[in-house]
Amino acid sequence: MVGICGSFGSGRSSIEPLADALLQYESEDVTRYDGDDASVHVALHAEHDQPARAAGGDVLLWVWGELYGFDGPDGYVPRTRAAPNRSDAEYCAELYDRYGLGFVHGLNSEFAGIVYDRRDRTVSLFVDRLSSRPLFYARTEDGGLVVSTLVQSVADHPAVGTALDLEALCEFFAFERVLGVKTPFEGIESVHPGSVLTYDVSGDTYTTDTYWRPEYRPRERPYSQVVDEFITLFERVMGERIDDDERYGLLLSGGSDSRLLLAALKDATDVVCYHMNEYPNAEATAARRVADTAGVEFEFLRRGTDYQAALLERSAPRSNFASWFDQAHTAGFSERLRDEQDILLTGLYADTLLNGFFTPQRTIELPALGWEVELPYETDVHTVRELADRLVAIDRGTGIPEFVTVETTPEACIANNLKLKGNTVTSHGVEYPSLTKLVEYQNYPLSSDGAFLMYETLYRTLPTRDPFLDNRLVEFALRLPTSVLFRRNLVNDGLTRLAPDLAAVPHPETGIGLQHPWVMEYLLTYVTGLRDELFASEPHPGPWTNRAVAIRESDFVIETIRRHESTIRNCPFLDYDGIVECYREHLAGADRMPALYPLVTILEAPALRRRLARPSVEPLPMDPTGN
Repeated sequence: MVGICGSFGSGRSSIEPLADALLQYESEDVTRYDGDDASVHVALHAEHDQPARAAGGDVLLWVWGELYGFDGPDGYVPRTRAAPNRSDAEYCAELYDRYGLGFVHGLNSEFAGIVYDRRDRTVSLFVDRLSSRPLFYARTEDGGLVVSTLVQSVADHPAVGTALDLEALCEFFAFERVLGVKTPFEGIESVHPGSVLTYDVSGDTYTTDTYWRPEYRPRERPYSQVVDEFITLFERVMGERIDDDERYGLLLSGGSDSRLLLAALKDATDVVCYHMNEYPNAEATAARRVADTAGVEFEFLRRGTDYQAALLERSAPRSNFASWFDQAHTAGFSERLRDEQDILLTGLYADTLLNGFFTPQRTIELPALGWEVELPYETDVHTVRELADRLVAIDRGTGIPEFVTVETTPEACIANNLKLKGNTVTSHGVEYPSLTKLVEYQNYPLSSDGAFLMYETLYRTLPTRDPFLDNRLVEFALRLPTSVLFRRNLVNDGLTRLAPDLAAVPHPETGIGLQHPWVMEYLLTYVTGLRDELFASEPHPGPWTNRAVAIRESDFVIETIRRHESTIRNCPFLDYDGIVECYREHLAGADRMPALYPLVTILEAPALRRRLARPSVEPLPMDPTGN
């Protein structure tokens, strides 16, 4: 695994527990720094030399991520032009010498880093706009600071006193993640997205400079112009991420996002397309047809009946609690991917940014089918109850299970962490323009998105590039009119322009190519859904494992429960008999997966499990505003 950790303060604590937790493959390149007030450990996939030095050597800088350019007073300058032969840290140090800490404001696109000013005795933690590389921090008992990209290592550090945050734990059940910058541990938070948090080692105070927040500013223009802008920008972004000397693997689904990446690769026929599935179903068949059409190699990664159990074993011990364990979709193939490729490409978050994926939409109910059909029009969220219902729906949860005896509700978890001031809403430490925008900006911070563990697993495995997280594409998405977000498919139309042969391969869900009008795709989605419900011809047509079936076909859930029976019985807010009854209900046909999957994630996460029986340890107070 890769990442950054550090300990700061005159009486800084041992960094060893943090550093040991980062090592996973024993092939990471590791650097270590020890100074008067700071110890920093960095583990990366490739050889690196950190820290870099700025300001005549008084400032030390560490960074981890994917850096592609800088948007400054002279406009955007790609890194390939400005600093083609500089390491990540050296590149940032040069920018620091020109702009000071403000260099972070223009940095593109995914990163986390630390700046240590030895003269001023300050430590600054910085993350990218969406917090794609979260940094977790806590005060130590002697007033120092402990930092890591792995939250469980911060919680388990012997100098950090922390208790369970039971509301956050309930959120993990209800929403498939802990919201905002919060964690399941009191006194431990992640750095606010798009910000620089500075800690004064001498004065033991914090200040936060939030340099970017999402701001929706739609700009009306002809749709053909929107498509032209998108294609030009997307090809430019992809061009900055491709090096002919590297081996590339592309995660290929049967949908459009990964096809668009393949189209942008043009003549790169040495790319290998990977598709994960249980068997060659409709999704896998479509993916293979796309690869064959493009003339590239296709590799089928078959998931066996024990694959979910393997994900639990691999992902839960390193969980940052942004997702349930199963979102680590590629973890079972990590070694193979590392052996075969230098770089992974993924089209994750295209639908989030360009298709209004999380934006609240109007709905109508079809009682006869038990369906709720989304209409392609935006609706507002006005109350906490509406917000909670929307988040539960987005994250496929069913609320807080009855075997969790904490007296709270999803609404209460949100309300207790919600502050209204003027026209703004602060939820779980993150500021939004309104309740509706809180739902709409579910990729802000990215590190609390319910599927984030998939992306996190990828970049922990080997260098991973996602063009849709480029600052310029994010800003482009924030300028799209709602008519484009809801009643067009920009990725499909861009793909049709770039590679009509790839677009012509039928989508596994609709049965038609992607070149057809959006309204046809919209209607066929529900028509085929009705067909599959009435005349199901395939038990598993999509790309993801049917988790409800996996629980019935394997014993990994009940074995995990039984293995940790004593922990559960000693826990004051978990009912062991209720858990067993929940499992039996699932075997009898009910879908209790949304209760059982977060439970086993918690039980297999060492830092959480160790605190289940003693949730009342008093943490040190933490106020990141410095007040």
